[in-house]
Amino acid sequence: MKLTNRRKQFLEEIVHMYSKTNEPVHYSDIAEMIGVSKWTAYDVLKELEKHDFLKRTYAVNPNETGRSIVVYIPTDQSKNLFAQQGKSAPAEEEWSQIKNEVLAFVSRTSKDEQPIEPLLSMMTNVHYKVELCAYFIGVLLVYLNRQGKTIKELTVNLIHVSDVPIIQLSTVVGAVIGMIIDSASEEISPDMVDLVKQFMKALQELNEVECQYLIGFLKEA
Repeated sequence: MKLTNRRKQFLEEIVHMYSKTNEPVHYSDIAEMIGVSKWTAYDVLKELEKHDFLKRTYAVNPNETGRSIVVYIPTDQSKNLFAQQGKSAPAEEEWSQIKNEVLAFVSRTSKDEQPIEPLLSMMTNVHYKVELCAYFIGVLLVYLNRQGKTIKELTVNLIHVSDVPIIQLSTVVGAVIGMIIDSASEEISPDMVDLVKQFMKALQELNEVECQYLIGFLKEA
């Protein structure tokens, strides 16, 4: 099963909740956390269970004596996935390779107006949170490149609004997302909303070295 951004969001939430409580998680709790119906959450968790990301178990229903409820715990496969993504910052040489790969893809996609889906799919197989952020910024750079050099330069220059890296990055990303929403003929897609959430969550967990990696990446792009 391809671990789509939406499935990954559900899985990351359940891994996070389980790590905090060490208790199985009910699908209604995930639904409330993400903001979907409990039936939507249940369907997604069933799919994740089917592919060994989650294990089903049962707990006593506190509201109905004698009845049990379905709850889920993450498997080792899930824990290892997010443990890997949570590793410390990549070494400078490894980051340079990641950065160059993203920049090359951005250059090709912008020039030939190819679809950005391959770049989005690469975000599901990252090893570092800073890598996920780089790919997401890469998607936004493709959009900026298609708007022309002047708009791109003005937008990227917003990085100078602050000396605080997380504010610098959030400002630039927010400006591009605003342009995308403003130019879209339809409401922004749920997938893009999920990507923004993933980016912002990862960004808040980066250390100073990783933030500087991204600042340099934006300046170079």
